[in-house]
Amino acid sequence: MMNYKEIEEKEKENAGRMFLYVEEEKLVAYELSAFMLKQLFPQLRLFMVTASEECPLKLLKIVLPFELALENTDYPLAVSDYYAEMTSAAIPESVRSALKRDFELYKKKMFE
Repeated sequence: MMNYKEIEEKEKENAGRMFLYVEEEKLVAYELSAFMLKQLFPQLRLFMVTASEECPLKLLKIVLPFELALENTDYPLAVSDYYAEMTSAAIPESVRSALKRDFELYKKKMFE
């Protein structure tokens, strides 16, 4: 089962990386990771979800087709025990900072 609170904390510390998780046989990303993927792959749908009834935490989420993640050579996958990361070395630091700022503005607007 996904620990959404841990994901939220990891994403708060995220400095422009794209973390992916397997959830119910789907590849998903949350928060800044999801926002960055939407910028890179505009055909994907970004939406808001509530973590669970017990945890009313609201998170941005995107579902990424496995093929897109596996076959994409611009952003290869690095896999660990708990998550995968689409490496974002091709994205300059200035762009990552701008995306993080844009994400904060986007999320703030979503909650208004």
